[in-house]
This record gives sequence, C-alpha cells and structure tokens, in this order.
Amino acid sequence: LSCKVVYEPHELETETIVSRGIRKKIAKVVEGFLISYCDAVIVVSNEISQWYAHAYKIKPPKVVRNMPREFPGVSQDECHETFREKFKIPPDGIIFLYQGYVGHGRRVRQYLRVFEELGDPFYIVFMGSGELASEIIDAAHIASNIFYQESVPSEEVLRYTVGADIGLCGVENVCLSYFFSLPNKMFEFLAAGIPCFAPEYPEMKSFVQRYGVGWTHGEADKDLVSLIHGLNRGVLNEKRENIKSVQPNLCWDAEKVILIDSYR
Repeated sequence: LSCKVVYEPHELETETIVSRGIRKKIAKVVEGFLISYCDAVIVVSNEISQWYAHAYKIKPPKVVRNMPREFPGVSQDECHETFREKFKIPPDGIIFLYQGYVGHGRRVRQYLRVFEELGDPFYIVFMGSGELASEIIDAAHIASNIFYQESVPSEEVLRYTVGADIGLCGVENVCLSYFFSLPNKMFEFLAAGIPCFAPEYPEMKSFVQRYGVGWTHGEADKDLVSLIHGLNRGVLNEKRENIKSVQPNLCWDAEKVILIDSYR
C-alpha cells in the first residue's frame, strides 16, 4: 500500500497507570512489532521520545507538546467570583489550586496532609471531581484553609484558575507515563498567568527551570512544607513576570510547525 502511517501515542501508552499484567505484555509486543513500520512517530515530551527510541531501537520520535492554541490573557476583572471572595480568604493569604481529576495517583491526600499542617496564611482549593472528592469535603469541614469547588465547564476553567496564586501539578510516580509527563494543567496555569508547583520528574523539572515559571519539589511532605514556607508576594510576582515574557513562545503557533513538517 502507498499510504503513510503516523503513530501518535497520547501518553507512554504501554506504561500508563492502567497498563498492567497481561494487557501490558500484549500491548508492548504489538507496539514493538508495529512501530518500526510507521513512517513517523509523534509524542508529547522529550523523555517519552527518548524512551521509545531506546525501547524499540528506532529514531527518536518528534515531540509535539500539548500547547494551548493561544493565551487569552484572562484577568482578575474578567473572572467569576474569585476564590478569595467565595471562600472569604484574607488578602494576604496565598491560594494554591489543584484542578482536574481528584483521584489516586494525583497527590490529593498528600496535599490534604500538608495544608492541614501549614494552616494560615496558606490556602488550597481543589476544583474537580473524582473518587477522593468526599475526603476533600470532609477535610474542608475541619481545616479552615482547605476548600472544595465542584467541576466547572471546560470553557470556564481559566476564569476560575486566574483567581489562584499558584497551580499544583499533582502527579505521582505511579507509572512511567506520569514520570515522563508534561501535564496539560501546567499549560492551563501558564494561560492563566500563575506559576506552578511540580514534582522533580525529568520533563517537568526541565520545563519549569528552563522558563522560570514555577518551582519543583521532592516527594516527601516536608519538601512541600519547606518550599511553601519560603514563598512571599515578591517571588510570586517575579514568576508572574517570567510567565508573561515566555507566553508568546509557548503556544500552538510555534508547536504546530513540528506537526505539519512531520506530515509533509
């Protein structure tokens, strides 16, 4: 046949949190056999590209990151009732936001422990749904610095996100796909103009340090606590300025060139 075949795995497909046992073994055999027949392979991070190249002895796949189509520049004036207003958080309080699926493998329970320990002036808002939502609600009834916001329509997310000071990239090292990931929520935080916290996994650490758009932390609770205690408005504003300066280079207009060239 004369057609071209392009393989675009959304994650590191055989190393996801649901890829286990016989399913994983079959997937790896099938992928390993077929991938060499593809005319192009396109993945979402540099670390995943290197993994595929090493695992299957192929040329490193092209990397096309999940960048936003544009940065809308949503401001506090445009957002819905802000978290600060809704939850009566004082003006000097620093608001952390976890948004998305609130389930296992996303550091939800670690964040609950850490913020229960921290107390004022550090506040956390969980916005999303999942099997751990009830635990968050229970914690919010006890701790005055923990809050729960139900999921909102995807087109409205940024108008809520902008009401926070720091975004949390809650990923745990429960599978290689997570360990090598560059999460979409990191780009959502950038689109809202707020810096992020990310674990010290290779792709996220490289991105955050290269562009100066946040901080990375170790696995232990004490690592997060220590990092948070070192925050102040000055360093937050510095990160926000960094985000403004790099936004023009971190959008789909630049990333799509790689995709188009690959198909050509």
